Amino acid sequence: MAQFHSARWEQKAALAHNFQDQRYRRLALRLIYFERPDLMPVDLGQTWQTELHARLMAPVEAESRWRSISAGRQEAERLIVGGLDGDQLIRQQQFLHYLDAEVKRIAFAKAA
Repeated sequence: MAQFHSARWEQKAALAHNFQDQRYRRLALRLIYFERPDLMPVDLGQTWQTELHARLMAPVEAESRWRSISAGRQEAERLIVGGLDGDQLIRQQQFLHYLDAEVKRIAFAKAA
């Protein structure tokens, strides 16, 4: 583990596959995917991208341990309709704009 953390990114990609504990291996590969996706084999990078896309773009009614973009959007809209004003309203509107931008970014990345 210490060797992985002190290694250069190019070395981390090789070291990640040496972890015997599958959880550590998965975390190491996830870290590489987010920080240096260029170091991952194309097929593994596509697998991670597909998994992330499914997680973020899941429908509101999907049973999940995390909140999808559509669920976050629904919650923000519910708060706005509930009567927010001032800074709270502005914050939720900014959050909706952020979510819209993320949907576009994810769709663009998926198409590429």
